[in-house]
Amino acid sequence: MKRMIKALLFVISLSVLLSTTAFATENDTRYHLDDLGMSISIPNDLAVFTRDMKANDPNLKFFGQTKESMLSIMKNGNIYLNALDKDGEYEIIVTMLDSPLENYALLSDTTLTALASSFADAYKEAGITIDSSEIHQHHQAKFLELHIHQIIDGKTVYGLQFNTVYGGKAINVTFQSYSGEIGRTRQILMQHNVLSNVQFDAAPPEPAGSSPTSSFTYRDSNSGTTFTVPENWAESPMFEEREYLDAKFTSNLEEGLCIIYTCEDIYGNEEFQSELTPAEKLSISRANFDNSILTKEIVAEMVPGENQNVSMVSYGGVEYFFAEVTASGTAYGLTVSMPTTYAVHCENGYLHTFLFNAGKDSPYFKDFEALVSSAEYPSIKDDMLTQRRVIGIVFLVMLAALVALFIWLRHIRKKREQAKTTSLHISTPIDQTEGIVNVVPATIRKGEQNTPEIVSDTLIAFCHKCGGKIESGSRFCHKCGAMISTKEEK
Repeated sequence: MKRMIKALLFVISLSVLLSTTAFATENDTRYHLDDLGMSISIPNDLAVFTRDMKANDPNLKFFGQTKESMLSIMKNGNIYLNALDKDGEYEIIVTMLDSPLENYALLSDTTLTALASSFADAYKEAGITIDSSEIHQHHQAKFLELHIHQIIDGKTVYGLQFNTVYGGKAINVTFQSYSGEIGRTRQILMQHNVLSNVQFDAAPPEPAGSSPTSSFTYRDSNSGTTFTVPENWAESPMFEEREYLDAKFTSNLEEGLCIIYTCEDIYGNEEFQSELTPAEKLSISRANFDNSILTKEIVAEMVPGENQNVSMVSYGGVEYFFAEVTASGTAYGLTVSMPTTYAVHCENGYLHTFLFNAGKDSPYFKDFEALVSSAEYPSIKDDMLTQRRVIGIVFLVMLAALVALFIWLRHIRKKREQAKTTSLHISTPIDQTEGIVNVVPATIRKGEQNTPEIVSDTLIAFCHKCGGKIESGSRFCHKCGAMISTKEEK
């Protein structure tokens, strides 16, 4: 394929100086190219050479060529018609090579767009840059309209090339300017005065028809998510084992067009769960994993491609991260690139991604929007989650109770130590006698070291059992009920 493309491009590198005179709109001459099975009209003010040119053609002398030298140039460049402006500023070139393809008309716009992107590398090797490309619909054929430029002898040469495959022949009709960029006027003249007059001998093939299909509901077995696949889309099998790709839907009307759905359980991921502590496992649930864990920057890193543009959109009342990129890949040994659209949404610990291998300008983009808009994300009923929450609450209550008990016991121990310390300075025999109250003075003033001084005869009694204060004359502790014995009773 690359060799064919290079051969198609060889002629563009011809360094013949030609002019920018506008195309004649009247008095065109029609030329039939037998080898190509087509005819084309060329303005009469151009010098036209074909492979059956006459040896005495005065235009040969004007350009300093002979029939043999011109035929040699044309054959080496696969040229079948070369129309030259005598002022040396532009030319029209028709080239042809055999092609492994049968007809562009049999290819969908999606496939043809991807094919056009594969030309970039081969053109680059020939020193040519493709600035843009689009599909041009001719009354008999599909053409790829390529806007190109190259550097020849230090000067930028611009080209407008119409490429097609018809009857197994790859045909290029190229307008090449040596006097600056190709303006809109010349583009229109090229399209309407030259290309529109191209006529192929054989009738165009009829594309194979497709059977219409009805819409249906798809359900993801892991997350329980459902969405409606529009009519004329069918689920297609994956050609190999895919870890994250769950379903692929292809268009019955547009070959090569597809929508891919993926669902990744990020909450249930073993690696993620292994990093959680027991407390985090109790407190973090699936409900914590929603769109709030994503940002535009994160989504931009997730989706492969160039020229990333991430925004927020709403489909069916659900917010999605919407990403538009130019994705590249390899197909049939060719590197292709095409616009790709992503819609990303996270809910209940599942990351949902919808991929459409075309841009918003595709006539089938409305089907992608309808599919995403129909998505329904069920609430997750997690019995284990409820159990973990209950266990977590009980654990917290028990922990609070233990803390309170510890504080209370510490308070009691401190209080008893204080009571024992103060009573020790009054009467050691009474303090050490079981069943006799502890008596401490109402006021103690520090005197000499380790020698308390009683400054009041009023005594305060405390229970020997619980340490509670005992009113004067009481025989029982009002707090714990213990019987109070006096020294005389003992």
